[in-house]
Amino acid sequence: MIPNQRRLFDIPDGIIYLNSAARSPLLRASVAAGKAGIARKARPWELDPEAVPAEAETVRRLFAGMIGATAEDIAVTPSTSFGAAVAARNVAVAEGQSILVPNDPFPSHHLVWRELAAERGARIETVPEPADGDPRAHWRAYRRGRPAAVPLVQRRRPRPRGGGRPLPRDRHRLRA
Repeated sequence: MIPNQRRLFDIPDGIIYLNSAARSPLLRASVAAGKAGIARKARPWELDPEAVPAEAETVRRLFAGMIGATAEDIAVTPSTSFGAAVAARNVAVAEGQSILVPNDPFPSHHLVWRELAAERGARIETVPEPADGDPRAHWRAYRRGRPAAVPLVQRRRPRPRGGGRPLPRDRHRLRA
């Protein structure tokens, strides 16, 4: 059994909180880090632009350690659209191939893939949402009949949209 960890949380004396599975309290350290981050964003003119690369490397290293990867496997981009554009430039798409996209892709992603399809003579193919059932099985079945398709345009939607069902994730290594 682990020792009492109460001191790590802002739980007042006299409170016994047992709902940690659904709504766990934040660690005091997490609250402090969040407040420090918000305070930095409140005064962006005080940020040192020279520190950004070192901070990004620290984030890459720490996140990679959390998921069993290396820092070289992690990309940090200034925006989602920039990340999608970098990914698009590193995907081999041949003339006549289809690029599979969900039926309601994030707008900045969709533009990138439409431009890539036009540039390479490929086409966009919209994968309809499954009426019911497992979305992963739906994508696998959809792709089975399209062996030459590029199934890279997959993302995890925010939970409120479309029930938040995850799409299958194929692993593709992008060139640096």
